[in-house]
Amino acid sequence: ERESFMGIIIGGSGSSGTTLLKTIVDRHPDLFSGPELSVFNKERLYLDWNRFKKKLVSSAANFSTDGWFPYANNNLLHVDYGWKKKCLTGLISESESLMDFAEKFFENSLKRENAKIWVEKTPSNTYGFSHFLEQSSTNKVVHMLRDPYDTVASLVERDMSPYFASGLWVYNNSAGLSVSHSGGNRYYQLRYESLVSNTENEIKQLCDFIGVEIS
Repeated sequence: ERESFMGIIIGGSGSSGTTLLKTIVDRHPDLFSGPELSVFNKERLYLDWNRFKKKLVSSAANFSTDGWFPYANNNLLHVDYGWKKKCLTGLISESESLMDFAEKFFENSLKRENAKIWVEKTPSNTYGFSHFLEQSSTNKVVHMLRDPYDTVASLVERDMSPYFASGLWVYNNSAGLSVSHSGGNRYYQLRYESLVSNTENEIKQLCDFIGVEIS
């Protein structure tokens, strides 16, 4: 019988510290966090898995998010996850839902790292926060927030227009904040400024939220 693992997704605007948080989280012995997948940000996978799942491995499919940043690709075949295309295609085909797929997809990585919880970070995961929480009573989401002026300035330095950068901050964070009440104790909000100025305390609180001892 397959062991059941808990899943957490991290989201927020780009340049809000989500990569920093993912790096910190991945150092905990009970947690595994690999490269961005850009899968849990696609609403159609939650709503109609059987119709859209084949698009995950089709190079010809235009399968983007519905949000401000319509990223069409995914990173399921990244070497860190250890899947080959043929095996991944079979896994997707036999999976009955997005969460059924996720449990099987992360299983080998968790066993390899001797971890018990997988954490996936893609900034636009906020698009799927509400659906992700509906998938399982054990699922949790972490919303990373950063001052909008600093975020936009950082994105502009990365060659994004001020208009697009501002829209990205507003859209991603609006999607995340929309579940701040409905998510109850499975929604956690973390501010970048607090993480870098009061790191130990913030990480302790995050570990309490996840349900692991601080390491």
